[in-house]
Amino acid sequence: MKKLAVGFVMVGGMLLAAACGNKETTETKPTEAAGAAAPAAESIGVPECDAYFKKVAECMGKKPELKPMLEPAMKQSAQAWKPLAANPATRDGLIKGCTAAVEQLQKQCN
Repeated sequence: MKKLAVGFVMVGGMLLAAACGNKETTETKPTEAAGAAAPAAESIGVPECDAYFKKVAECMGKKPELKPMLEPAMKQSAQAWKPLAANPATRDGLIKGCTAAVEQLQKQCN
């Protein structure tokens, strides 16, 4: 499980680096957990990123022991990625990062 956590942290960092380049990012705060067994997937309007959120939700459904780690990470990612998705200068990098995140998640959650 520790390897999985490190993998998600690394993917998150790669996504932000790919999307932001050398730009400053704003700090985000985690939101409260909804308490549902498998929360609804987040959506930011970028199909590749929305697919990532859907896969995370599916993973939590398959492996509930990962929910305490994955749910806050998914919510933080959604908060951080929404402004990147809205900015044409960062959207392409975000798409590439989300595509890589889906591939990584598929390897670790199957």
